Amino acid sequence: MSKSPDPELETDDDPQEEVIEIDGDSLETITEEKALVISEDVFPDSLLIVPLYDRPLFPKMLLPVIISDEKLEKVLEDELKGPLKYVGLVYSYEPDGPNVETEAENVPDNLANIGAVGRIVQASKHGNDPMHIIVQVMERFEILEIIAEDPVYRAKVEYLQGTDDQKSEYELKAFSVSIINFIKELVQLNPLFKEELGLLMGRINLKDPATLADFAASMTTASGKELQEILETMSIKERIEKALNLLRHELEVAKLQVKISQRVEDRMSQQQREFFLREQLKEIKKELGITKEGSESETEKYEARIKKLKLTEEGKERIEEELEKMRLIEPSSPEYHVTRTYLDWLTILPWGIYSKDVFNIQRAARILNRDHYGLKDVKDRILELISVGIINGDLAGSIVLLVGPPGTGKTSVGQSIARAIGRKFYRFSLGGMRDEAEIKGHRRTYIGALPGKFINAMKTCKTANPVIMLDEIDKIGASFQGDPASALLEVLDPEQNKDFLDHYLDVRFDLSKVLFICTANQTDTIPPALLDRMEVIRLSGYILEEKLQIARKHLLPKQLKIHGLKKSQFSLPKVVLREIIDGYAREAGVRSLENNLKKIMRKSARKIVEEEIENVKITKDDLPEMLGRKTFAEETRYKKPKVGVITGLAYTSVGGATLFIEASFVEAKNPGFKQTGQLGDVMIESTEIAYTYIRSKGSSDARIKKFFAENFVHMHVPAGATPKDGPSAGITMACALHSLVANEAIIPNIAMTGELTLTGLVMPIGGVKEKTIAARRTGISQLIFPAENQKDFEDLDEIITRGIKPHFVKTFEDVLPICFPNLKGTSKKKPAKKINRHYMQSIFNNPEIISLLGLLFVSGAFAGLLAGLFGVGGGIILVPALLYAFDELGYSAEVTAHMAVGTSLAIIVPTSITSAWSHYKRGPGNIILFRKLAIPVMFGALLGSWLGGSLSGDTLKAVFATLTMLIALNLLRKNHFVLAKELPAASKQWSAAGLIGLLSAIMGIGGGVFFTSYFTAYSLPMLSAVGTSASLGLMISLPGAIGYIFSGWYNPNLPQLSFGYFNLMSFLFIFPITMFMAPQGAKLAHKLDKDKLKRWFALFLMIMSLRMFYKIYI
Repeated sequence: MSKSPDPELETDDDPQEEVIEIDGDSLETITEEKALVISEDVFPDSLLIVPLYDRPLFPKMLLPVIISDEKLEKVLEDELKGPLKYVGLVYSYEPDGPNVETEAENVPDNLANIGAVGRIVQASKHGNDPMHIIVQVMERFEILEIIAEDPVYRAKVEYLQGTDDQKSEYELKAFSVSIINFIKELVQLNPLFKEELGLLMGRINLKDPATLADFAASMTTASGKELQEILETMSIKERIEKALNLLRHELEVAKLQVKISQRVEDRMSQQQREFFLREQLKEIKKELGITKEGSESETEKYEARIKKLKLTEEGKERIEEELEKMRLIEPSSPEYHVTRTYLDWLTILPWGIYSKDVFNIQRAARILNRDHYGLKDVKDRILELISVGIINGDLAGSIVLLVGPPGTGKTSVGQSIARAIGRKFYRFSLGGMRDEAEIKGHRRTYIGALPGKFINAMKTCKTANPVIMLDEIDKIGASFQGDPASALLEVLDPEQNKDFLDHYLDVRFDLSKVLFICTANQTDTIPPALLDRMEVIRLSGYILEEKLQIARKHLLPKQLKIHGLKKSQFSLPKVVLREIIDGYAREAGVRSLENNLKKIMRKSARKIVEEEIENVKITKDDLPEMLGRKTFAEETRYKKPKVGVITGLAYTSVGGATLFIEASFVEAKNPGFKQTGQLGDVMIESTEIAYTYIRSKGSSDARIKKFFAENFVHMHVPAGATPKDGPSAGITMACALHSLVANEAIIPNIAMTGELTLTGLVMPIGGVKEKTIAARRTGISQLIFPAENQKDFEDLDEIITRGIKPHFVKTFEDVLPICFPNLKGTSKKKPAKKINRHYMQSIFNNPEIISLLGLLFVSGAFAGLLAGLFGVGGGIILVPALLYAFDELGYSAEVTAHMAVGTSLAIIVPTSITSAWSHYKRGPGNIILFRKLAIPVMFGALLGSWLGGSLSGDTLKAVFATLTMLIALNLLRKNHFVLAKELPAASKQWSAAGLIGLLSAIMGIGGGVFFTSYFTAYSLPMLSAVGTSASLGLMISLPGAIGYIFSGWYNPNLPQLSFGYFNLMSFLFIFPITMFMAPQGAKLAHKLDKDKLKRWFALFLMIMSLRMFYKIYI
């Protein structure tokens, strides 16, 4: 730029900077009080537009403006040498911002419509830097028209004045005061505002509300768009309101900044204070000689740890190397902290430290039995392990894999095992683990590296022989970060884990003393090499009776404690608990059962609180309200056998299950075969094998050949949305096709499993225990297994196989006579009834059962004695004793009451014969009366046995308890009822005898107590009444026992050695002693004071009756 000859232009001493100055008169303050306008303040009609990209400028302000546009800079430089004094300062919106529509035509979209005219006071340019101009902003203007765009904008403008309502003068003063107060607060919070205020105070009139509003807005850090909105507001009241809003927001931001700054300062000052104090303390301790340098104290700490450890040579050498390195490194070095962390891990591990094992097999068995019900295989394996430890004096590390459905106690059994052998317990889940470093650790070269889970377990347990549980080992994953399952091969190999090498430690650590317990739902997803290293123990799930015991002994007490309820506040009868298990928690485990118990207890707790009651008793009717609709409704669709529908057995990851195979056909010109139900490849092959095998039989049977030639066969396995696979449904599918061809339904309550070959052979299958449990759970009474699985079935506990009749087949031809006994061409072989040897062993090897047999022996003796003494058959003693014994033996609660009554009546048969013979030898019996009443008594007993067999177990118990209480009250009477001096008419005698026979058969007693009271009421001598009652007892017990045998003949829940509701084992054990004791009672009847004896007996009956009521209803 060349120098201008204009005398108003002056240059400074810097030759590189050219300064253009305007007449100094322009700097005078323009106030609103001047009435006249100076000639130089008459603004031009058109202005050179200077775009402002950051924020707009407000009138009455003197501010510098940087000209960054080269074209504009060149134009200004040229025109400032001429008459140019005023420029238009217009805010330019961001190009990618919102599109702002302008009212004026031909105004570019990025330029605001309203701007401010500014008088150029000074312009300067320094070298290649942008031009700087200082402008005195004067008035607002509105762009009417853009008259030039190239090279710069020039616009025709109209100048604007603020509008003011005289009536709002006081309101504007109030607004002005508010703005001044806000500015005062801002100045106190931010000193920068004070400087800005000082610069502007001398140039503007703060008494003018319009100017004050503009000034207040310019002080804020608001966006250009917000400031432009204020600039465009002509109403002074509205403008000042908007300025107030911006000031208020600015004040809040300033306060927040001050608060943050204060917090940071406080934190910094605290850290500095602690640093200075720590340094002073360090110097003081050094002067006193009571401390050493950081590295020295750390070294001594590690050396003290080493003395307590039994390090290997490799470990000792590595620790010494690291200690030497640590002595040479400065504590402030990053390497120092890495080395210190590594030494921490090396010295904190329990090298050579082992907890002492508890070699007490009785204690271990007691802990395992207390914590878990069932799980016999697991308990036996742990007890075997402890037995080996007792002999060797050392419990070597073992690896056990517990496989079973969810909720069967796999995880919790690990803690019980640790307690049983006195070891520390550590558990972690492998489910979803995908990084090999989780097992073997990260290498120390990585930042934040740590050892793997097993080294961490050693550190946590502080012993080198804990019990480590690897949960969900079947759900371990693999990814680009490595394969954790492969990394486990070293850990779970007894020959390798004594030298386990963690990547972080890089020193071998002995894991051979660790007892590893792994859990899985299935073994299919476990790599074979890993599975081979573990001893597999299967947990097959629980049947209803086992769940009942688990709930009563473990789940209920646990949940009562968790929910803060006392036993007196919550009552859940056994019959209701059974309903919950059967209707809402029928899966293999007990997790769902526990969740349902939680739900019931939560609702009970709420009921106690809201209704202010002392206790809640749950009944069957309450379950739908508390638990909703039954999850497992009674399967009635396939209860009645249908043609083409067969029940099969499946083994899944959640336990055994029943499934139904359906086959149907349609006549078609093009015969064929189709299968549906989301079947897997193996199952599809099974359907094709079954189809081919049944069709191949058509070569010798024209009917079969014709059927397949004329029909299209469709096989379906519900439910269609559930994927299914496996080979064990082969014979089930073949049976469905055979049923379809023969148009014959299968016999009821039978299920089957077995793989079928093309030649008709039945191959062995797996999951026998799980499938048997599933069958028992659904009430199936007959099962067909491959012959090679017979030993698997016989090895099952009697509690699982009770009430199930197995059939073992080698070929499909063996299946047909069992399933279709009435079909032409099938001949059913009747197998000899075989008693399960394990059942008999379980009876005579179990001390609890021996004590129960002792109870039955005493009860039999007492019953025989009473039969002789009072003419009663002893059933009133036998029924409760048998009930107790059957419950403890684990028999199904659905049949225990019926079996107790039926077996009692059978025992009374020989007892009645012996007692009657003893009385008739002494001559008191009335043979004529016996002959008259024998027939109605027999009919009444038969009717009573049929009625008793149809009642539920609890109802039968309630009837027995009620009649027992009435008998006890009758025995307490000192004097007998005397209704007449002789017996009534024959018809009344028959009615009474029939009723006594019916009630006695329902109760399972000989009826002696009823007949004795009846005869003595009609003045029959006592001895004659007792003798006749003993004879009539035979007429009750024999037909009643036969009736109970037939009424329970087809019940699937009967135990072995039971024929209907008659248990042969109990009969053979009790009846000899009762027969021996009956004559002794008859002898005593003629010698003892029977009145006193009756009172004691009546008291005993009352207690027994009340106890039965308590068990039924409470």
